[in-house]
Order: sequence, then C-alpha cells, then structure tokens
Amino acid sequence: MHRLQSANPFQSLSELGKMKNKRRWLIETLEQRVVLDAAGPIDDRHGPAMESVIVTFAPEVANPNAVAKGLVKAHGGQLGHVYENALKGFSAQLPQAARDALARNPRIERVEADLVMQAFAQVTPTGIDRIDADVSLLANIDNVDDRVDVNIAIIDSGIDTSHPDLNVAGGTHFYTVTSGRRQNRGSFQDNNVNDDNGHGTHVAGTAAALDNNIGVVGVAPGANLYGVKVLDASGSGYLSDIIKGIDWVTSTRTDPDPTNDIHVANMSLGGQGVSQAYHQAITNSVSAGVVYVVASGNEYRDILGTDFQFGTFDDTIPAAYPEVAAISAIADTDGMPGGHGPSTQYADYFGNYADDEFADFSNFSNDQGAPNYSSWYDSNNVVDSPGLGIDLMLPGVDIYSTYKDGGYALSSGTSMAAPHAAGLAALYIAANGPAEDAAGVYAIRQAMIDGGKAWTSAEGLQLPSPPTPNPDSPDNHVENLGWAEGGVPNELPIADAGISQSGFEDSAIVFDASASYDPDGGSLTFVWDFGDGQTAQTTSPTISHIYLHGGSFSVSLTVTDDRGGQANDSISANVAEVNDAPVANAGGPYQGYIDAPISFDASASVDFDNVDGTTTNDQELTYTWDFGDGVVVTTTDATVDHSYATIDSFNVSLSINDGFTDSAIAVTSVVVDQEQLETAMYVSSIDFESRRRGRDWRSVVQIRSAQDDSVLAGVTVTVIFAGETFQGTTDSNGLFRTGWIRNLGSETHFADVTDLALANYAWDPLSLDTEEDNGGLLGFPDGTLDLN
Repeated sequence: MHRLQSANPFQSLSELGKMKNKRRWLIETLEQRVVLDAAGPIDDRHGPAMESVIVTFAPEVANPNAVAKGLVKAHGGQLGHVYENALKGFSAQLPQAARDALARNPRIERVEADLVMQAFAQVTPTGIDRIDADVSLLANIDNVDDRVDVNIAIIDSGIDTSHPDLNVAGGTHFYTVTSGRRQNRGSFQDNNVNDDNGHGTHVAGTAAALDNNIGVVGVAPGANLYGVKVLDASGSGYLSDIIKGIDWVTSTRTDPDPTNDIHVANMSLGGQGVSQAYHQAITNSVSAGVVYVVASGNEYRDILGTDFQFGTFDDTIPAAYPEVAAISAIADTDGMPGGHGPSTQYADYFGNYADDEFADFSNFSNDQGAPNYSSWYDSNNVVDSPGLGIDLMLPGVDIYSTYKDGGYALSSGTSMAAPHAAGLAALYIAANGPAEDAAGVYAIRQAMIDGGKAWTSAEGLQLPSPPTPNPDSPDNHVENLGWAEGGVPNELPIADAGISQSGFEDSAIVFDASASYDPDGGSLTFVWDFGDGQTAQTTSPTISHIYLHGGSFSVSLTVTDDRGGQANDSISANVAEVNDAPVANAGGPYQGYIDAPISFDASASVDFDNVDGTTTNDQELTYTWDFGDGVVVTTTDATVDHSYATIDSFNVSLSINDGFTDSAIAVTSVVVDQEQLETAMYVSSIDFESRRRGRDWRSVVQIRSAQDDSVLAGVTVTVIFAGETFQGTTDSNGLFRTGWIRNLGSETHFADVTDLALANYAWDPLSLDTEEDNGGLLGFPDGTLDLN
C-alpha cells in the first residue's frame, strides 16, 4: 500500500494503491512505480495520428531552436520543448511519416518515443538523527534558522512554495498537453512550481527543511530549494518534460549568474527502460558540475535487471546510470544504531520492518547472478562503492517530512532515502565548495561513500561474511550507510597484521596488529580470520589462537574505525604437526544374552591427527578390548563381537594405540542375561461393522495371546482393508478398528492383517481362530466381506 500519514495518526491523507498478495505488485504500489510506457499515438480526428517523440540533434547542429522550428514546420506537427544545454534536440508531436523522415535526416542523431513517468513513493525522518546530521557542525541544528548556502533542485511534482518550513528560492514548471483541441496541445513552461501532489514537498523537507523550531528539520537546513516541476497532480509526467527540467538545471551552470547555480539535483523518480537522450542529458549536466542523487527504486531487483547488462530494457533508470548517485533504503525507527528501536508503522505483504533492517523493497546492485560473478560496474563505474552501482543506503521507511498545503506526512520508499543523500552532498559542498565538472562531481560522491559507515553489527545490521550472503541483502556488495559527521569525509584506517608467525599445533600463537592505526584518531576494532575456519573480533590489537592441526594458513585482518571505515592486511601462519594421543570411547553400556554375540563399538573414539583436515599425520589405530571374562582381543576394526558363557555383569575396558602413543583406558559395562523367549500372539478374529444403512464399512480385528488365549492391549496392528492401509493399537478388549470407508461398492472386499508388533511377543500369521469370528452381518471367517 502506498502510505501517507498526516501529523494526526488517525487521519489518512491519501491512499494511492491496494495491497497485492504478491511481492511485485506490492512494491509497485509502494513506489508509485515510474511507468516507462510510450505515450502512444494521439487521436487527431482532423489529420494523421500524432506521436510524442524526443529528437536528439547531431553535435554539429549549432542553433537547436531554429532548426527544431524549421523541421517541425516542414514535416507538420506540434513543437514541444527545445533542449539547448544538457542536450541538443527537441520534443514534438509528429505523424509517423514525419518521424520516419527525421530518422533519415543526417542532422538527427536519434528519434525516441516520449515516455510517461511517475514518481517513486515516500516515507518519515528519524533519518536526520540516524545519520548524525543533528550533530553535524555544518548542519548546525540548534533551533536557530542558520541556513546552508547551497542550491538544491527537486526534480519532481513541485514544492509547496508557501510552506513555513521550507526555503523555496525559485524554480520552473514544464508540462506537455497531448489531448484536446489541436491548438491547445504542445509543451509549455511557466513559473507555477506549487506542488499539487505532495511528493516533491516531502522530498524537499528531508533534504533541507528549516531549523526554525517548528515541524521538522532537514539534513542541510535552509538550503535554497528550486522546484523543477515535471510531474502532475497524479505524480506522472512525460520524459520529455523531465529532460527539459534537466536542461533547465544545466542552464543555471552556464548562464552568467553564479547565484542561481544548481549544485545538487534530487530525482526521486525512475522506472525500467532505455533512453539515450535521458542518459546523455544527465551526463552533460554532470559535466557542468551538478551532483545528481536518485532513488534506486522499490522493486527489490537489480538496477541492471535480470540480464545484468547496462543499456537494456530492464534497466532501472536513471538509477543504473553510473553518472548519478543511486540510493537504497534501510528502516530506522529510533534514530540510533543497534537495532533496538520498535518495528516500523509501515508494513508490506511480509509484515513490518525491524529497526536498522535493510528495506527489502529497495533495489540493489548485485553480481551474484552475473556472468563470472563480474558486475558491469566493476569496470564502468566512476566511483568505488561497496554497493557496486549503489552509492549509499539511507533511512527510507516511515520518514516524517513536509507535505503540500503546509502540512506534514509520513511515507516510505527509496524516494525518501534519496533526499537524505542530497542533503549530505549539500553539506559537503558547503564545506569544500561546489563541483565545476564531472571529476568534481565524482570526487564529492566518493567522499560521501568513504565518509559513510560500513554495514556492521555495531549499526544493528548483519555483518556479511563472504561468500555467505547477508540475510537482509541479495549479495555482499552492501553500500555504506550515509553519514553526516560534520560533512568531513572519513579517512580510512591503516591495517597492519604484523609479521608472519610460526608455531606448533595445540599451542597458542600470538598475532599482533598494534601497528594498525586510525589517521583520524578514532578507536579500532579488529576482526581476524585465522584461515582454519575460525574468526575472532576484538578491540585489542593482540590476540592468540590455537590451531588444531599443522599446515600453512593465510591469516587476514580487517580493521574498522569508529566511523565504519575499513582496511585489510594479511600474513601467514606456519604450524608444525604434533602427534596427538588417541581418545578411546568404548560406547555402551551393553546388554545381551548368554552364548549370543554382543557387538561392542569403539567408533566414537577419535585420533585428532586423523580428523584435522589433513592427511599429513594420519595413523592406523589398533583397538585392545578386555571383556572382563578373561578374554582380551586386539583388532584394527572399531567394532567387535564377543559372546559370554555365564550370566553376570562385566566391566569392559578399551585402549587404543596410534603407532606411537596409547590412549587413556575407557571403561564400560555389559549385562548378560538368560535369553527371554517370546510369547506367540495371533489374530483371533476379523470382523466388519457398517453404518448409514450399509453404505460405509470398517474392519474390526481382535488379537489374543497364544499362551492363555487372553486378549492383548497395546498391539500395533497394520491392516489393509478394501485396498486402504490402516494402522493403530488394540484397546483393552484386544480390538483394533480401521477407519470408515465411505460408499463401499457392491463387490467382494478383503481385510488382511499384514503386521503385529508388541514387546516380548511374536506373531504367528498362520493362526486365526475362526471360531471367534462371527463374520459380522455379511462377513466370513477369512476376512472377506461380500457385498454382492
């Protein structure tokens, strides 16, 4: 369910979808999924059908505005937006013949169908506390309205321009009309950026709500917000409008006025598909110095789709573009690490989310199914992230923020996670200055990634242990948790595992990482992997470890600082074999009968040299049994049989030798009794009972002792009646009744006893006392029921 809640928890602001009983549909309603469907032909009763298209000029076209007007006039159609900054080209409504002609024009690079898109959905903010924006020196959150002087564009459904908790500095509105009278169709621009959906206002508040002692506060309080309205009241809009919004953002970096330069652009929208024009527009805008932060999407799928290839129709765009900072979501309910907060209010088909849990509606970047486990981002990403194509994860469940009409609302989705990162980018820019080109943008993104916290148990999150996947993540490429920390990036620690070590098995070997340090002066934790399947975590740089067998082991060290930064080092440990004395286990206690073989079992005995994972020091064992009756046997088999000639109790001892050392003696006991003869039992009768005027039948079996003809209770009886198998135990009258068989046909049916079981009794299947079988209504002594 798409969920928005007002400040009044008892009043729902809107309900935009119905919960489905399958994950795919559930998530699509959560996110108001961007629908990448071609706009399709436009009905024109006075001429040929028109199609909405996006046209990209070849690089040599110098005057896009004039050329676009000339081409549309020549071919017939309706000119839409003209792109001159992020892209050279235009949008238009054209007949198919015109589209085909433009595709052959050498001045045209490509013609694409325009697409209808919608916003991803929303959530609430303990997130500001969770990423420490509330203690950031740059954010300076203290209920005093000091403002972060950075310009953030919200490319979305607009912003509530009169909201008392937002600093809206300007913006623009792009929209396209494809229906109605032909003279009213086209693409338009005006200054009405006011939000009639609520999505854009919610996003804006998370990024930059004022620190004014009312409502909420954003990550970068009071930053200058520019509403780039490209989505309508339903949260949908044309891709051509979104590209024009990107074009407008880019123009602020190329015009002569530096005060309106957009430094960060948030796009909490997206969908599956391919658009080269879209990608080119964002790439060129990034080259102008704009940091683009986008939602990864809410379908719990790889942003490259199931084929793990970039540029195919199952990509999530723009999240898949390496030029943008894609953001995934976690759930946080108390603003603190540790996983101690309550569960979320938001719930999907699988229930609520626990505190500090990866939001499994969130898209991700995975290499587990990719060819050779190699991600496209390994060689094509412009930053280095543990999350591959995802830069950071940030709070995205139950996020409380500003809303349209001066209100506040609670909402969930990666749309709500992304503006946290936009605010972090603004804080970094406030401290270090804006980017001037793509390299500067990528440096800002890398600083945010490096300044984040790793996915660790200290944050209340499962610590992945490759190659075992994290239970809350589809793979181990878990992006860092975005972190404010005064806006200063974390300098990674230095890991030094010391020198390689040598020693003997079963003796402690000391490892020393005291040369490791944190350049920022923070505390360190040390995680050792000793190469024998054992690991240890400590805050002390030194640790001892005992190897159970010899060999050469690769020892790895991971050092983590108090901000989640990590570094690794490795050494070797050479361990010499030492002979281990075997450990005897005689099993038992045993019991048996006079003159009958009793099996003694020493297989639980162990020689650690034989089970240490190596064959270097394996030895053949000999077993010496003293049966307590004067007989001693030595064998190489772990089991041996022995018979006793007298009735008594005996102490039995076992020792083992591995060719070098005898084990300690293991002692057990055996009790030898006179063999107990079993009493025979037999089936004394097989009868039948009916109900419903002879339509339903069951079989009744009685069991007796052959010794005194007494009835036997507790006998486990197995009966096949009319082809069905029944099993149960006899009652105090020695009777067992099968289940009823309904509507038994008019033919001959049989009841056969196939097994009887009772301790100290043996079944004589040839005994059947026919005198005791009254045959029932139509029964016969041999277990036959004739219904003919």
